[in-house]
Amino acid sequence: MTALDGLLAASASATARGDHAAVWRAVTRYGLAHWVDPLPEPGADDRRGEALLLRATAADQLDLRDEAVTALLDLAGWADARGSAATAVLARAQLCLHAADGDAGATVALPDVRELLVDVLDRLGRRPSPCATSSLAAVTAYSCARTEAPDLAAAVLAEARRLAVPDAGDAALLRAQELHDAGDVDGAVALATTVADRASDPTREYEARELLGVFAMLAGDDARTVRHWGRCACIALDLGAPLVGLHRVELVCQLLNAHGEYARAFDLASRYAAATTDAPVSPGVLNLHAVLARAAVETGRYATAWRTARWVAEWSELTPDVLRTSACYSVAALAGTELGAVTEVARLLERQAESRERAGHRTEAAQSLRAAARGLVTAPSRHRPFGDAAAAEAAVELALSLMDRSRRLLTDAGPGAPDDETRRWHLADWNDDMAVVWHAAGDTALALGCAEDAATGFAAAGDHGGAATAWTAAADLHLASGDPAACDRALAEAAAHLDALGLTADDPARRAWREVRDRRSA
Repeated sequence: MTALDGLLAASASATARGDHAAVWRAVTRYGLAHWVDPLPEPGADDRRGEALLLRATAADQLDLRDEAVTALLDLAGWADARGSAATAVLARAQLCLHAADGDAGATVALPDVRELLVDVLDRLGRRPSPCATSSLAAVTAYSCARTEAPDLAAAVLAEARRLAVPDAGDAALLRAQELHDAGDVDGAVALATTVADRASDPTREYEARELLGVFAMLAGDDARTVRHWGRCACIALDLGAPLVGLHRVELVCQLLNAHGEYARAFDLASRYAAATTDAPVSPGVLNLHAVLARAAVETGRYATAWRTARWVAEWSELTPDVLRTSACYSVAALAGTELGAVTEVARLLERQAESRERAGHRTEAAQSLRAAARGLVTAPSRHRPFGDAAAAEAAVELALSLMDRSRRLLTDAGPGAPDDETRRWHLADWNDDMAVVWHAAGDTALALGCAEDAATGFAAAGDHGGAATAWTAAADLHLASGDPAACDRALAEAAAHLDALGLTADDPARRAWREVRDRRSA
């Protein structure tokens, strides 16, 4: 007997005796240790069906949509051929959820979700056994019908009620969903809370708190969402079934990061990353490491953030998730800058620009190139000087090249080109960065021209803050070049924009303006 055969036998036995924790551990074990193993050939025993069910569940947790759908389609066909009616309806109920999601980047087509729900309802009406499998199918179908086919929801709910009656916990959680749908939010929360608090089985508590987390999320209560789903994540980890909690831990860490609780996010995400080291690279794993990288950079763990964010970004480029890819390149750039990896950061930002341009986001691509250029000429002074004059000159040349590419993205016609109003502001921002690059190159005249172009551009776009900052920079350059009169004019322009903003005296923009004025008066 192979290791996979042993796992399949243990999983089937756990299902038969209702040991949900053991089934969850089997799902995790399959995803971590047997993902690339060949499936058992169709034969006289049930090993292939069990393997397909584990694969579909693991794939769903890993956000591998095509793999999950393929396994479920195969499972449905296998169950039909074997006469396993309950397994057949469960596979189709789970397919309903995938059909409703319409995942981006998916290549395996599915029938219309309503067509699938009608089929599931018909099959449930034939009373397939075992009851536990049919009950799970009915609850799954109901969760889909509530939003995708409300006219079918009552009929599916009736089947779910009938099948859930033997299990008081299932019946109570189903009733909580029904109450919530009917608008009795307090009643739904109270009932689900009772189930969670009285649960003797950790998997039952998980199910109740998962539902409570959904209720909290729908109410916009992030703190309660974190509390309930965070508990789910810990339960799954304690049971040795981290794949089951993968979705929840990612969402919890996203919320923790969003509210500035980076240390908590880092701790939880790190524990999950360690527990899923052997998982296949997948959207679910990439999402986990993306929130880990964000928490790492915000807590000063720059080496971890640098390593993790680059890994995620490079794999993520192979997926349709442009936002995750771009976000991780940005995190890597922040971490790399803090570590003094100036040239490496510039190359990463170039890759981010290329990724954004491929997605049709030319304005954002131009921003990436400008950030790369500015970093090349400003970051060394924060961390360490360039090793020699030749290295400094090469950095400036690269920065000028990046700025040229950035401007072309803003000005050239074509798909994804910004509209005139957007272009006006971004060209002002481009001039602001270009002034920094020219100053680093030692050309004060060109730097001054760009700074003043930036100031007038920001003003034309109605951005008083940008105009004030640019005029202050121009004043500083005029002062350095020995033209106090021009410095005074630029300071006056900056002051007018600062006054328009109504900024307090301790605002950073006011302080920067006063520093230039005081040096002018000295």
